[in-house]
Amino acid sequence: EPVPLVEIVSSLPDKVNPNDAIQLFASATSANGGRGAFDFVWSVNDATIDLTSRDVTTTTSTNRYLGLRGGSLVPGATYTFTLSATDRNAKTTSSADLTIVCNRPPFGGVLVVDPPSGEAFTTLFTFEAKGWTDDDPDDF
Repeated sequence: EPVPLVEIVSSLPDKVNPNDAIQLFASATSANGGRGAFDFVWSVNDATIDLTSRDVTTTTSTNRYLGLRGGSLVPGATYTFTLSATDRNAKTTSSADLTIVCNRPPFGGVLVVDPPSGEAFTTLFTFEAKGWTDDDPDDF
């Protein structure tokens, strides 16, 4: 039996800032091409992300929209969100996945201050950042 066409619509960049809010939208078309009536369920491949928690989402996990609060995702982590849509009339279900990669801050470096102590507005300080690595050179 034909299944509905399900898509997750988003305008997210290749890497997201995990401190930013994220909005995902479900698009579903019944197998016969109509809009139909659908039941939606969102899930994620990480058990530490509770999509039923108001601390994590601004919507419910059974809504057409999924809103994630800023700070809900972990820097450097990759998540796969799955949307399942069931056509209430045809009783058929289909799903779609979207992978979200979270940026992480630069790492591995040090900040050197010379001299190590002095007097504010009197001592000329030199600051040098050494050895920092960033996974995403576009962040520079």
